[in-house]
Amino acid sequence: MRWRIAMKRMYVLTLTALLTPGLVAAIAGAQDAPPTEAPAETPAEHRPDLWVGDKAPSLTISEWVKGSPVEAFKPGEIYVVEFWATWCGPCIASMPHLSEIQTNLKGKGVTVIGVSAEDPGNSLDAVKKMVEEKGEGMAYTVAFDGGAQTSANWMEPAEQMGIPCSFVVDKQGNLAYIGHPMFLDIPLEGLLAGTWDNKVGMKKIAEAEEMLNDIFNPEYDAAQRLAAFEKFEGKFPAVAHQGLLRPIRMNVLMENGKYDAAWKLAEEILAEGMKKNDAQALNEIAWKMVDPDAGIEEPNLPLALKAAEAANTITEGKDASVLDTLARVYWRMGEKSKAIEIQRQAVEKAEGWMKTQIEAVLKEYEEGAKTGG
Repeated sequence: MRWRIAMKRMYVLTLTALLTPGLVAAIAGAQDAPPTEAPAETPAEHRPDLWVGDKAPSLTISEWVKGSPVEAFKPGEIYVVEFWATWCGPCIASMPHLSEIQTNLKGKGVTVIGVSAEDPGNSLDAVKKMVEEKGEGMAYTVAFDGGAQTSANWMEPAEQMGIPCSFVVDKQGNLAYIGHPMFLDIPLEGLLAGTWDNKVGMKKIAEAEEMLNDIFNPEYDAAQRLAAFEKFEGKFPAVAHQGLLRPIRMNVLMENGKYDAAWKLAEEILAEGMKKNDAQALNEIAWKMVDPDAGIEEPNLPLALKAAEAANTITEGKDASVLDTLARVYWRMGEKSKAIEIQRQAVEKAEGWMKTQIEAVLKEYEEGAKTGG
């Protein structure tokens, strides 16, 4: 499968951080250490030392980077503690959803805290830099876990081996949910309504995961995938409508030739991405329209160009994968010289094995320009 599907598609990577191994293979490459989420009812012979229903550990924070310090969990309030790192693509892709949760629920006693643990690739300076660059794209409290003590007290006893990983602390200071932030709307809705039951709720989330898995059943054709998505959307609308999954829906619509609906959704993603300076979302929708492996017969090239150019502006022409997408859009538009020019810029910005892959695409363009291919 093409390198860009495994490396560049952050939305897809976020899904692969929580879905089954078979589905991971069907969608894309996976995060190095996907979370090993325990079920709502763990077998009698094994239960993590920290699980849903247990008292939430305290936070040991070396520096509060953004927002007011949370010294303790106040009774009567709800907290989301989400573990992330600057090098984690799925974590970055989850930021708009976390920001939306905080913005919508702040007045209802909900506080979102992004905890970033120190590791060889994740320093305080790197966290501060990302928080500054993201601005309102990280519209919630951010804390740096120097020495990774908070991570050791939360992630390790809960047996969570990958990020992003979120914990919900209820009004009594107990854990009500542990898992991927994609499903946060489900427990938060129940907790705010006073209807959340840990056992029943975790089973409901397991059902949502199963239905999401079903969308990517490798034996399904395009029509079956669309039907599966619509079934999931009908059952879990809050999850299906979040920004993380909208590009997936757009792709399913394009596969089914429902271009009018796909372009309408793409316009919505584009408008929101430009408003929030979300380069990943913009790059995502542009690539989905021009991906040569996707086989989209009628791509909306003007819309793809608008999205790719906006992503390139936000990243100041420094992101190799964004430049690569922009070059592909120009290639599909028949502007081969422009595509080669931008692909060369992508090569200059790329590093490691990604550089090798981008160079291969550049060679493809240069040979195609010579032969008229």
